Amino acid sequence: MISLWPQWQRPLFIILLPIIVYLLWKLWKLNAHKGSWQAIIPTLFQPWLLRGSKAKESIIPKLLITLASLFAILALLGPSWKHIKQPPLKLDAPLAIVVDMTPRMLSKDIAPSRLESVRRKLLDIISARKDAQTAIIAYAGSAHVVAPLSDDKETLDNLIKVLSPTIMPKSGENAEAGIAKAINLIDNTRQNNKTKKAEILLVTTGLNEQEKENIRKLLAGKSINLDILGVGTAQGAPILINGVFLKDSSGNIINPKLDSDSLQAFAYSEGGYYSTMTLNNADIDALHLSNPTGDKRLVNEQDMRLTSFWEDQSYWLVLPILLIAAFAGRKGWLFCIPLLAFTFQPQTAQAFEWNQLWLNKDQQGQKLLKENKPKEAMAMFKDKRWQSYAAYEAKDYQKAEKAFINAKTPEGIYNYGNALARQGKYQEAITAWDKAIKNKPDFEQAIVNKKIVEDLLKKQAQQQNSDQNNQQQDQNQQEKNAQENQQQNDGSSSQNNDQQNSDSKDAAQQNNSSQASNNNQQQNNGASPSNSQNNNENEQGKPKSSGGAGENSNVMPTKDPSSGELTEPTDQQQSNTSSPEQKQDSKEPQENSKGDTVSDSIPENQAIDDEFKRRLPESEDPSELLRRKFYFEQRYNKGDY
Repeated sequence: MISLWPQWQRPLFIILLPIIVYLLWKLWKLNAHKGSWQAIIPTLFQPWLLRGSKAKESIIPKLLITLASLFAILALLGPSWKHIKQPPLKLDAPLAIVVDMTPRMLSKDIAPSRLESVRRKLLDIISARKDAQTAIIAYAGSAHVVAPLSDDKETLDNLIKVLSPTIMPKSGENAEAGIAKAINLIDNTRQNNKTKKAEILLVTTGLNEQEKENIRKLLAGKSINLDILGVGTAQGAPILINGVFLKDSSGNIINPKLDSDSLQAFAYSEGGYYSTMTLNNADIDALHLSNPTGDKRLVNEQDMRLTSFWEDQSYWLVLPILLIAAFAGRKGWLFCIPLLAFTFQPQTAQAFEWNQLWLNKDQQGQKLLKENKPKEAMAMFKDKRWQSYAAYEAKDYQKAEKAFINAKTPEGIYNYGNALARQGKYQEAITAWDKAIKNKPDFEQAIVNKKIVEDLLKKQAQQQNSDQNNQQQDQNQQEKNAQENQQQNDGSSSQNNDQQNSDSKDAAQQNNSSQASNNNQQQNNGASPSNSQNNNENEQGKPKSSGGAGENSNVMPTKDPSSGELTEPTDQQQSNTSSPEQKQDSKEPQENSKGDTVSDSIPENQAIDDEFKRRLPESEDPSELLRRKFYFEQRYNKGDY
């Protein structure tokens, strides 16, 4: 029964209770035995003029008024049966973590390596800070923002896991550049949120004197504490990259060591804390990152109590008051009360409408976008700008182009150029980006995208010129080969004719000698000379009667210059050797067919778009995205764009 007694949120309203009681007493006492006519007609005449008035008098209205008054006074007191515990308030001081990503982090003087230990420690720090705002900046020869100030723990964890010296575009040691970017992030947060406290955590192995001096100048008058987390050991360890120890310009093996004394003195001079990285959370506690005390954070026991409160549930008492007021003037309204029970049955068919009852179309579309449903969001949005954004997210670039075509702001024109580029309309995209840059000269994204597409178009033009030159050279080479083949065939045919004539002479001499021997034989055998003469004439005339057929059958084997072997020419070989132009014609369709195959498989626009996507990837690998981001930032800072 004790748990049923509510917690009163507004107990001072109890002072109204005597007033309510007095008014109700007056109501019950007023005309307790009189109706409306009884107050007018004298008592002497009432028995004769009024009949049955007492029987008709009812106390239900007075009871309902009394009950409504009771509900009203209880509602004013603010009863509550539900205790709500909220998480503690967010940490007031933002933290920017500047991480050393030089090759020194590849040293393995602490297991498994400095780099892996730093990753794990950063994850522990993010987990200890819970919903506090934290930024990550990586530096080597240049500094880059990995993540701006955010309380999105999941995103921070994913980015921390891919930190590596291999993603840094420039080698070197430039800690002051990382501190400068951290100060810039903190200053922007102070302008927006009026934050007073801020800290920078520098995670490094060591700083040279020039870096320390530059950092002092950057922090002067900023009211920002600099904490330092030292990484490594005093003994150090060589840096092994691809099986080879890293060496300096003199050929000596580099052995980076932790200079904890120097780092500690520098941190204390800047009003911060120092700790060497440990396997447990002792370093986090020493830096006051998990349980902040003093002026560094605005979370104490009093703040914790303020986050726990009782929920005001007086609205439940307002409902019966509304029912009494709504039906007080109608007869038979009490019979409607049982029907109210049927109105509280669940209506599953109307669940979606109820959930979206307090959201307009644009808000519903934004919710669908967060749920990764861009097509449904595109149909839901009423705002043209949101429609165009949803169309782009749904990869419906034609609709996005139509939606952005009338954009006036630099961002809208930039998005219009992106939609054109996604469709392969690169010249129009460059024109749109030029317009956006003209309206906003420091529009970095537009400058980068324009440079990428221009480089790709130049590369395509160079490739086309190279292909045309190669094709012209191939054609000239084919004509030259054809002429050489023609000359070789002509020389071969003349050689064959000379050889054939010499062979004919030899055959004639052989026939004459054989004829003479036959005559001698006939004479010896006593044969008739006329018969032998006729036989000789028939033998001599036989080749002549054969004509061209006999000539072809007696062609000697020709030497193929390509093989170096004696081959018997066929009709096909003869036709090929007799017409070298046909060889050239037979080769050209093959080259054209090959060219057509390449053209069909990778269209011109698609090839550029694939290159464009390769340079601006939609990859799920955060390390590759960070590496490309840092690379373009470095080139932009150098003035390449």
